[in-house]
Amino acid sequence: MLPPKLQIQLWLLALDANTSKVGLVYQPGVFRYSTSYNYGGNLEAALSCCRFTATVGASPKGNIDFGLVYRGFDFSASANVVTSSLAVTLNYGANILPFPLELSSTFNDANVGLQRVFSNANQSFKDPLAAYNILSDDAKAIAKAVRVGRDIARSKKSDLFGASLLLNFSPTTGFTIYGAFTIAR
Repeated sequence: MLPPKLQIQLWLLALDANTSKVGLVYQPGVFRYSTSYNYGGNLEAALSCCRFTATVGASPKGNIDFGLVYRGFDFSASANVVTSSLAVTLNYGANILPFPLELSSTFNDANVGLQRVFSNANQSFKDPLAAYNILSDDAKAIAKAVRVGRDIARSKKSDLFGASLLLNFSPTTGFTIYGAFTIAR
């Protein structure tokens, strides 16, 4: 009955479900708890308070992810128990463009996915659910490449400073360290 500006929000409970994920958010006051499940993918839980956010995630493919965000600092760690690989990233400020190895693999995966989607287009009309199960990873790779391209285009409009340090380990490449900083103009 009160106008929107006079109403007081005591807590928030939200359920979000679509064709790619389902999520639940609960916010009693300044704390925000959320859980989400990406269909065929990872399960994630997050806790936020003021400017601090912590996330933990796991996927059936053996990925375990952990992240912390606080006042411009973004720390993330990701491990894959199947491939015995590990990545640790520390960012500050504006997002850094992807490193060359990450950028090439993102666009190569999207290219392969796009070719599969077009080659299976006829089959997709016959059985859409089977096509979705077969091509869902390809669609995710294409969407990731679009997001990266959008981030690259947006970086030209920003005057912010950003720095990043990435530590990787995998049995095939060994231990690698990347570092970068940018002042986007």
